[in-house]
Amino acid sequence: MANQNQFHIPDFFRYLVIACVIVGIVVAIVFWTNRGSQVRLEARVVKTRIIPTDDAAALAVLEVRIQNPANVLFVICETHLKAVLADGSEVEGVPVTEGDLDRYLGYYKVYGPRFNPVLRTKEKIHANTMIDRTIAASFPRSAAELEKRRGFALEVVDLDGAVTRIPQLEPAAK
Repeated sequence: MANQNQFHIPDFFRYLVIACVIVGIVVAIVFWTNRGSQVRLEARVVKTRIIPTDDAAALAVLEVRIQNPANVLFVICETHLKAVLADGSEVEGVPVTEGDLDRYLGYYKVYGPRFNPVLRTKEKIHANTMIDRTIAASFPRSAAELEKRRGFALEVVDLDGAVTRIPQLEPAAK
């Protein structure tokens, strides 16, 4: 004689769970196959120099390794370098051109030369490539204040309008 008190899952819920698993697998496959078509950049700082220009301003010169892990071309429309100060606030720097940077570093040889070309507008970063570039910006803060920073954040805008923000450009230990 069978026990009448056994728990029985209705067929509807069994089929619902199976359908959810199938949909989850399909969504995972779609995301996995399209991960290379996302427009984005990855970057890390190779070397940072903070150069005082006067008592209340400083120049930040970053040698950066930038990688385009996507399968699409990234064309730079504009860049914004921001210093994340010790209190967490962000200060945007004024970009420095390659000619101005070379003149400044040529005059103050103690800070060393520029090691890579400066990251430029309309520069193309091809799919699955890595480049080394210099990013320089002038900040309305003293060199001592920039030395105590949490890091730098870099925003790069693609020609198509996609914005890539690299929030913590430097490693935690300086």
